[in-house]
Amino acid sequence: MGSGAKSRVNLAASYMLDNALLVVANVPELVYNKILITKGELAGFQNAVSTPAAGNIVDFTWEDNSLQGNASATDVVNVVCYNEELGNFEIYQAIATRADLAAQVILPPFYTGLDVHVWMYLNNAAEKSGCNSPYLGLLTIL
Repeated sequence: MGSGAKSRVNLAASYMLDNALLVVANVPELVYNKILITKGELAGFQNAVSTPAAGNIVDFTWEDNSLQGNASATDVVNVVCYNEELGNFEIYQAIATRADLAAQVILPPFYTGLDVHVWMYLNNAAEKSGCNSPYLGLLTIL
């Protein structure tokens, strides 16, 4: 790597420092809706929504945009959940395809009553490209 070139790790760290970190009263805080779990050129979700349901379930819905740009009906849906209190991530890979328009994940029982930050992302079937990961909000797990 030549002088001045940045690795993917350095680019990610730079993005986080520039966009997803806020200092309040000299204390750094993450700005969760600015965090990107993935960044890429693949067309992202259209109107993605996450909703908690009883039984530690999170339901997801989105609209079909598989004919837009480089999107495909076979693009793979993935979910990342993070609980700040525990410092835990739960990662769910290949839970649906873009064409399914809905999916759900079941979090482990110890998440009941806790808040989790939720992101979704798509990658193509060949796992060669992905989309920017939209932040779907902070949900209280039921």
